[in-house]
Amino acid sequence: ILVVIVVVGVAYEVLVKWNALPCNYQYVEYRHTYPEDEDTLHQVEWTVSYPIFMRRIYTDEGVEHINSMVEDVAVQDTVSIEDLSVGFVASYKDFKASMMSGRDIDEDLIPGWYYDSKTYVLINGSKLIVTECEIDEYQGGAHGTYGSFFANYDVKTGRKLALDDVFTDTVVVSEAVTKYFVEQYELERDVPLSRQGFFVDEHLLPVTPNFALLPEGVLFT
Repeated sequence: ILVVIVVVGVAYEVLVKWNALPCNYQYVEYRHTYPEDEDTLHQVEWTVSYPIFMRRIYTDEGVEHINSMVEDVAVQDTVSIEDLSVGFVASYKDFKASMMSGRDIDEDLIPGWYYDSKTYVLINGSKLIVTECEIDEYQGGAHGTYGSFFANYDVKTGRKLALDDVFTDTVVVSEAVTKYFVEQYELERDVPLSRQGFFVDEHLLPVTPNFALLPEGVLFT
């Protein structure tokens, strides 16, 4: 009985300690093109890649919740990846048909669309996971759009951390962000940003919720 108790105790300690290590993760990649043999200028391409985190020993609700939120950011929707990619191609076909309907337009002048979403793991710690999702897309018009979206997750609870979870005084943070912003773009320190072409109140930048907790500091975008 004593041996069994010792073995169980040691096994429990090992499980707890191993589970306190950073998660393993692997990337999910999905690519849908239309048509497949077309050149890149006229091809419709929908690509997504993002990580799925796994505990080394056993999973938990916190990690599962993080995976759900990572996927939601990557695809910017709640429907399945397959449905999104098929819908994207269908929207392009409708757009192309409407552009050519009743008009003398050369089909080669209508470029293809693309949606490219890549999520990177910036921090994979036992208590904190930080990701960055870069999205670049084009759906007609003069130019495409792009953005970079950060997320900071509490590994134990699976919660996405908000500004209030990290900072107790956002005014001080705003002052610090403004200071670095002025230095980065070599602006006039004594002239309010509102008078230097920026749409802000006087001389303080608003603190964006789009931030990443990194070893060297906090990155705001």
